[in-house]
Amino acid sequence: MSYKAVTILFIFFLTVTGTITGKSEPQAGNTVIIDRLNKQNIRGDISIAYVWGEQLAFPQRFVKGLFNLRNAMHKWTNLKVSFDEHIVLSSERLHTKPFVYVTTDDIFELTATERVNVRKYLENGGFMVLENAYPKNDFSLSEATLKKMIYDAVPNAHFVMIPNNHPLYHCFFDFDDGPPNGAELGSVGIFLAPQRFYLEGVWIGDRLVALYTNKGYIIKWSEAANNEPQLRMGVNMIVFALTQSGGIAKSR
Repeated sequence: MSYKAVTILFIFFLTVTGTITGKSEPQAGNTVIIDRLNKQNIRGDISIAYVWGEQLAFPQRFVKGLFNLRNAMHKWTNLKVSFDEHIVLSSERLHTKPFVYVTTDDIFELTATERVNVRKYLENGGFMVLENAYPKNDFSLSEATLKKMIYDAVPNAHFVMIPNNHPLYHCFFDFDDGPPNGAELGSVGIFLAPQRFYLEGVWIGDRLVALYTNKGYIIKWSEAANNEPQLRMGVNMIVFALTQSGGIAKSR
């Protein structure tokens, strides 16, 4: 297995377990209960995990961000969160995961098997978030390799700006002005890093299947304080994946 790329994927899927362990936990189903009169009264059990690939490896510096997002889910929602760490990108088990998060700070390539499996995953209800681990660097290698991942897997894919009235920004918390700032603000050497005012998405038919962000939310999630807006945006990403029509998770 090559570890040339430094990549994180962590996946949110529904199980019947409710505690975090270092071992894989049995999956029992992908069902959430939605209150049509109160969008914040969503219930169910989900699992946070990361996936290994031929050129993908988990960067330890982002572990804290994963656990902080888990804690935010416990704080603000009625969804229970557990942890799974034994999934590879080429596995059929990928197709049981309603939400996949990917970030990298290096270039990587999918194998032929991984490309086919990612395409199948997205076409059959999966939802993938891709994020640049160097948000202050515009048109970085990590941005190029993440987008190429989708281009290789989905024929005729196009990344399009997600408008502020999209359900992604209103499915749990409301972000009327669009996505909050992440870690993209600041300077790169003597240059001021560009601020991103929107997220980009890829659609298959009417369903949003992939989300790209230059915000560096995983960096903010990993901090001990001053990251509530970014964690709230992470909660929205997960809830959207669980409740979007045509997704892997089943709602009732």
